[in-house]
Amino acid sequence: MRISFAMCVRVGAVLFCAVSMAVMLFFAKNKAIVIEGLPQDQVEGAAGAAVGYETETGQLRFTEREERGDCICIPLEDGVPAENVTIENHYMDKQIWISIRGASADYYKEAALSGELSCITDGIYEVRGEDVVLKLSARAVYECRSTLEERKLYIEMLNPWEVYDKIIVIDASCGGRETGIVENGLTEKDVTLDIVKQLKILLDSTDIKVYYTRMEDVDVPDEDRAALANEVRADMFISVRLNASEDKEKYGTEVLYNAGYYLPDFNGVSLADSLERAVVTRVSGRGNGLYEAADSDVLVQNAKVPVAVLEAGYVSNEQEAALLSRADYRGLIAAGIADAVTKVYEEGSVITEK
Repeated sequence: MRISFAMCVRVGAVLFCAVSMAVMLFFAKNKAIVIEGLPQDQVEGAAGAAVGYETETGQLRFTEREERGDCICIPLEDGVPAENVTIENHYMDKQIWISIRGASADYYKEAALSGELSCITDGIYEVRGEDVVLKLSARAVYECRSTLEERKLYIEMLNPWEVYDKIIVIDASCGGRETGIVENGLTEKDVTLDIVKQLKILLDSTDIKVYYTRMEDVDVPDEDRAALANEVRADMFISVRLNASEDKEKYGTEVLYNAGYYLPDFNGVSLADSLERAVVTRVSGRGNGLYEAADSDVLVQNAKVPVAVLEAGYVSNEQEAALLSRADYRGLIAAGIADAVTKVYEEGSVITEK
């Protein structure tokens, strides 16, 4: 029986397609998919619990079985695609949240996490609507590198200074029940948060890793704000506050610093000086000088890195309060802070090796 050339071509084409499909299926099944994580400043409702859900919670199981010893290994149910997995880094709470759309709580009552678990202290699962959220409590603030491979999520926990060369912490004063100064129609916690949010837009375009103590109207103890800067080994810690005085004529910018932390080339004083100069230049305002923070200032005194606290203006002064009420003026303050941070790094006085 003779086989025509055309038939040979058709058979070859069919075989080629079959082999190609098999190869594609093999790699689709076995390739590692990178899962990008969300830092706390990009997580909506980062500091709060689930709202509006009938929740079910339980303890996660852990096993000593070795499974890629450099990573936490989290098994996933059949049929859960990569796009259904979201990782959130709640660094102020030292928690990693893994949200899995379409998973079942029953699965995590039996399935155990394995691998490198020394950085984890505890873990629970929580049902939130269509999601099962795995909440891992960490011993410190970590950055995560995550891949999904063969129905297993691998999370490598890294120290921030292993990932980033430049690290700073930005703080919006007050928050939650702590309103701060309330005068001339302004509330300190709202004004400082808006300044920091505008600052974030500017710093997002740089190569600087920025941790924020809060990006919402939440309570954050001063001890925790300072602890974050210490945990991540920040190059600098900048807090934004407002000021007030019985003297209603008083106005201008002041900056506090921590005298207890000193390096010859870069310290709280030099950071405070750069910050005041940059902000005053941007707002065309008056600088009242630099002041050593009081011993009772927990946020400043607990930090083991250079600290500068920008007191951006006197809300007790009607004219300055009117300026602080304007979004564009607050944007100038944010731009001044960004200028100061950029200038400090450009001068090379910050030692970035951790």
